[in-house]
Amino acid sequence: MSSRAVPIFPVSDLEAALAYYSGLGFGARAWRGGGYGFITFDGAELHLGVEPDLDGNVIRFGSPMNAE
Repeated sequence: MSSRAVPIFPVSDLEAALAYYSGLGFGARAWRGGGYGFITFDGAELHLGVEPDLDGNVIRFGSPMNAE
């Protein structure tokens, strides 16, 4: 069994964040259930989770969703 840690970054606007990272050359896609996204680059993966009331001072930790 393998395990991995994937950082989850809070964003207030998922579509804008995915477009931003896509413009930088990352693979970017939204989770089909909404409110969550994945960005990848050269084997690395980051997750984005929507926090509508994000004030810039919040750090959250959680278990990443399966990108598959």
